[in-house]
Amino acid sequence: MVKILGIIVDDFLINYKLLAMSFKKYLLILSLFLFNFLNSQTSEIIDSSYQEYFKKTREIPHLHLNKTSFLNGENIWIQAYVLDQNSEQLHNATSNLYVSIFDENSNLKDQHLIPIENGIGSGNILIDSTFTNETYYIKASTNWMKNFNEENAYFQKIEIIKDESSEKNSQKNEKYDFQLFPEGGHLLANTYNKIGILIKDGNNKGIRIKKGHVKDENGNVIDSFSTNQFGIGMAFLPFNENQKYIFEAITKENQKIEAYTPTVEKLGITLNLANDIENNRFLLNIATNSNTLKNIKEKKFKIFIHNTRKYIQSFIDFKEDKKEYSFILEKNNILEGINIITVFNEENKPILERLFFNESSRILSNSLKTSIENTNYDSIKIKIQNNHKGKISLSTSFLPLKTKAYNPENSIASSFLLTPFISGAIENPNYYFTSANKNRLTDLDLLLLTQGWSKYKWDDIFNNPPSEVYKFENGIDITLKISQKVATDNIFIINSDENKFHGALPFTKENIYTIKNSFFIKNSTIHFSMKKNNNFYKIGPSLSFSSHSLSDNLNLTQQKAIFKNSNFSSLLENDSFSIEEKNSIKNESKSSNFTYNYTTSRWSTYPIRKRIPVIEYKQKTCRNFIEQNGLYTLEGISNPAEVHFSDKIIKEFYEYKLPIGFMSKKEYYSPKYSSLDEQTYVNYGAIFWKPNIEIDANSFIEFHIPNNNQKNIVLQIEGIDNQGNFLTEKITFEN
Repeated sequence: MVKILGIIVDDFLINYKLLAMSFKKYLLILSLFLFNFLNSQTSEIIDSSYQEYFKKTREIPHLHLNKTSFLNGENIWIQAYVLDQNSEQLHNATSNLYVSIFDENSNLKDQHLIPIENGIGSGNILIDSTFTNETYYIKASTNWMKNFNEENAYFQKIEIIKDESSEKNSQKNEKYDFQLFPEGGHLLANTYNKIGILIKDGNNKGIRIKKGHVKDENGNVIDSFSTNQFGIGMAFLPFNENQKYIFEAITKENQKIEAYTPTVEKLGITLNLANDIENNRFLLNIATNSNTLKNIKEKKFKIFIHNTRKYIQSFIDFKEDKKEYSFILEKNNILEGINIITVFNEENKPILERLFFNESSRILSNSLKTSIENTNYDSIKIKIQNNHKGKISLSTSFLPLKTKAYNPENSIASSFLLTPFISGAIENPNYYFTSANKNRLTDLDLLLLTQGWSKYKWDDIFNNPPSEVYKFENGIDITLKISQKVATDNIFIINSDENKFHGALPFTKENIYTIKNSFFIKNSTIHFSMKKNNNFYKIGPSLSFSSHSLSDNLNLTQQKAIFKNSNFSSLLENDSFSIEEKNSIKNESKSSNFTYNYTTSRWSTYPIRKRIPVIEYKQKTCRNFIEQNGLYTLEGISNPAEVHFSDKIIKEFYEYKLPIGFMSKKEYYSPKYSSLDEQTYVNYGAIFWKPNIEIDANSFIEFHIPNNNQKNIVLQIEGIDNQGNFLTEKITFEN
């Protein structure tokens, strides 16, 4: 018999229908009970620290690149997506995304600034003669992200294809890394323990072994194991005090490698999580041994299941005669995506942690219908139909079907749903979010088993909450200072056609002006002049800028480059072508009461500033500017296009070329490939790139791409809808 809030119920009758009825009937009692209980010191410390730590929103960037392998003379075409981790949607407040290029020795080569609007931006980087190495890394991050202890920047390795007479592969390294990872963090004597297995070669790639055995200290085989294509496997074994097992693996090259289990602890608690796919649930088991139970009986331990935005919590009162406590986690009721189980002892110390993944409905599939039609000799018409109920923003790379040039480590789904929680490197995280991979969820659980504790450290959560050391940037502030004395009845004229910025200001005694929140293009031109009566005269202010670069570094394990042959010299550019909020844990133990709390935390704290450029002087907004379509224009002019200065007048303007600024948005242009039929183009060339596509629900878009004599084409599509659901599709056309 089990007693729940004063109701006596037979064990077999404890189900969600009864609990739901009891919940409605005793709602007031339950609310008072939870209020009193969850405001105890134990719960309050963890809850308040957790909420404070994740109060400030975290930005997560993802770049969709048209390729990951490039020829000299090509461009890296980019569409950037920036997510607000708290709302799980595109971050409408962010604007400045820094894209840094590092060489294979982690030296910063270049840095570019992409303007982000409504969470999306685009740009391109030319692979010119300064790209002398074969391997580089792209990193994308913001200034605001530096306030947080966790690294959430985007990373991608890219390769530059050089002229080589023959293809060279990285040297084979027969050294192996063989590691064992106890579930939850440690092994406990006199209990069963699950152990994650990870085997990698010298190039840090997981390997599928030929066979594997677990032996005791006398050499007796007691179990067998295997690994998947990422070198990951598991074993479930009983452990006694001082027990040691030998894990023996035979590689496909018949090399024998071994690993030994870690020290078995005499006292402690262990957990085991199983994915019951058939019944759409997870099974959680918390266990201890007799020696530990003597010390923790009647003490309250906390189970905390969380994902930075929401958490579910439950408690265990260890009884004198019970060493195991089992729970059911119904998938329909728990948090989607990555979840972190943390077990706290009675002193609020985290003692166990395990990551797991609950299949997410945020991954869109079969949302697009694409057709292709040869319209003439020069071009092909593409039609993309959105069959999804929401508006989708996406970007598309068109490549030859047999391309070897598109190998992104992350998709938009893995960048946002997986990597923000994982400390270590993940081999091919995109695999786990491709529905065509039938074993992906099983393999993902094995991956998470070997990851240990999450990226979010409890010492930081309790003692080191983020502070606003680095500001939330919104454009670049440009300060103009005129040194010479000018009569105040004259007018200071600022004109930049490239940036659609025009202004007229009275001179002041100080003659200091600031263009706030500008999104001016790097290397664009601004003209300055003084208007006296009806005449114009050159005047040259000195310019200074707010933060426009990011002090950045790369912290990656050195990787050996893979060289590929190419018969191309450097390419020249061509012309443009055109929960129900309720508890999700059911206690199946037969001797313990169960309590829970479900807390939603959608915090979002950051300063929001206007994207509109504003000119200020004497700390006041210039009054003779009027706002028109997001721009400030000359007084009395309603359309920026109406601002026009003759060539004669422009000669009386001082010209200044901005050394800093944002990437400009350019139309895709194809390099002049020497041949569209040679194998290098088929392997590493590009057909077209289309960013900034927006398609309303149940609507479509049509556009043309060049006909490069490629009958077989692959479309690599990434995108996100207006509700924060992710789209990654690979569509092929074969004739």
